[in-house]
Amino acid sequence: MSSHTGHHSTVTVGFIVPFRNTTGLLMKKLFSLVLLLMLLDLQISFSQQVDFAYGYSSALNRHYATINDMELTSDSLLLLTGTAWYLNGPDEYFAIKADLDGNIVTIIRDDTTGSVGEGQIIKELSNGNYLMVNFRTSYGSSYCPSLMFYTSTGNFLFQNFPYIPPIDTFFSPSGLVEIQSNLYLIGHVYCSANGYDSCVIIKTDLDGNVLQINWLPDLIPTQYHGGIITSHGNILIGGMSSDTVFANRKPQLTCIDTTGLILWQQTYNIGSLYSEVDEICELPNGYLLGLNRFSTLIKVDTTGSLIWAEPQSSFSNGQIQLNYVGNYLATGRLGTVIWCDTLGQPLADYSLGITALEATETLILNDKLYIAGKAWVGSGSEGYLIRISDSLLTGISEDAFVKSKIYPNPVCSGSRLNFSIPAGKITSVTLHDLQGKLVIPTLVIHSEATPFIELPTSLQEGTYLISFSLASTKCIYRLVVMN
Repeated sequence: MSSHTGHHSTVTVGFIVPFRNTTGLLMKKLFSLVLLLMLLDLQISFSQQVDFAYGYSSALNRHYATINDMELTSDSLLLLTGTAWYLNGPDEYFAIKADLDGNIVTIIRDDTTGSVGEGQIIKELSNGNYLMVNFRTSYGSSYCPSLMFYTSTGNFLFQNFPYIPPIDTFFSPSGLVEIQSNLYLIGHVYCSANGYDSCVIIKTDLDGNVLQINWLPDLIPTQYHGGIITSHGNILIGGMSSDTVFANRKPQLTCIDTTGLILWQQTYNIGSLYSEVDEICELPNGYLLGLNRFSTLIKVDTTGSLIWAEPQSSFSNGQIQLNYVGNYLATGRLGTVIWCDTLGQPLADYSLGITALEATETLILNDKLYIAGKAWVGSGSEGYLIRISDSLLTGISEDAFVKSKIYPNPVCSGSRLNFSIPAGKITSVTLHDLQGKLVIPTLVIHSEATPFIELPTSLQEGTYLISFSLASTKCIYRLVVMN
């Protein structure tokens, strides 16, 4: 087991595996040997990209654990929350503060409140306190959200229940945002008696006192926290339309203001049964959406109108991040990491070596990728934190291009476009418009002392994206063409 108390130079994965039936010491030893061989294999498969991979159930003294949310704190620590439980015991929430090397700084777990359930969302508030949204707090035959407030050192402050659902009604938290010192808890409300689904937005102050409750009956919000974000002072909510006929439900994106007023709502005729917008990533001129159940990335403009949709073979329950040149990272459910360029085309797709991984949150910090989530082990799961170093995190491969340029830019149609990328490393050059439409499928490279491309005289004035493809990556530049 990894102790998580110091720096680690090798990858270690620690899992506690319980036994449902006592079948003798020999069987236990045999099972442990098989698991050890599996973990050794994981270490080998991790060696290329992974700095570390930690399981935290042993530190929590529980059989199983999951990590459901991750946030970077103001003091540059990772704040993780999730659920831990014994083999036959109740679910218990927890939060972990860890440094950027995965070492535990503080474990937050307060048993004096009598609250059991699942730690679903963790957030550092503007007043410096931490808020954990605890799911599955039972009131008779209903489930309601519990807001647990802590100091930054992990001391329990108080608990608040902002919403008590009717009988036989279940509230599942989808996301939590803070705007101007007010909290907005977005959740999915389901009534088992009539099968009714809806979205509720609970506005509170920083102590969890309710200020306003709004209902959005035409939306079923996603269960993934990445599907709820703030944008330009408004709230974007991903999910699906709430048609009473399941087969008619479609992925949906809704923008509301802080009063609960719907500013715009877009429904996408993409995907199959239960497809929904599960992940939202803000772009300079729109948003990138993840449709996890349909394994698709879609790009939309600032009003949610569809620009393009690209299927991704490994994107399932994935998280989306951007690197500094605008390429997209998507982590898949089956332990995969996918890089796509700005047009949604795959740059790289590789496996971390564990087919049971499910990412729940990702962060890119200091050119490192942090993945938090859970790995299914036997009949339970292990909460994990993985850090990856990869050249694609910076958007530039080890081979070249730190100083690559295209010039002149702007350029006139019919003129030469020079570039400093070694021509021998380029496999193809294409030109797209800003909507992702292919304008020129192949631009011919003329190799002289300085390689160049001759733009056609028929190329219309406007702004384009020129893409240089290499063996393992792409360089994409914004190109302004004048007549």
